[in-house]
Amino acid sequence: MIDLSRDSWMALQDMNSEDVADAICDSQAIVEAIQSNAWSDVADMVRARVELKAKRLAQVANDLPLTPWVDSEEELNLWRCYQIERQQQALEERKVKVKMNPYSKSEVVNED
Repeated sequence: MIDLSRDSWMALQDMNSEDVADAICDSQAIVEAIQSNAWSDVADMVRARVELKAKRLAQVANDLPLTPWVDSEEELNLWRCYQIERQQQALEERKVKVKMNPYSKSEVVNED
């Protein structure tokens, strides 16, 4: 019986720096995350790609059909959307609560 999780773990143990470089070399999303100083995102993307590479190596060793590789363009678009959502959330958190005084047309009261 094939234990793909064990074989994937073994493939991870056998990986070298060239395998890791191959796993991340075509990722513009990783480059943009680095440029944005989003190091936790970089770590998540690198981990996901390296784990997928190990899974695919295990599938090759067991003559199984390969899991599709990462679509770099889709990865980049997803990361950009995630960044936009985070920025919008940060703006919402920073938004100053402003309330108009109903008795004055020009007075603005800051509720902080």
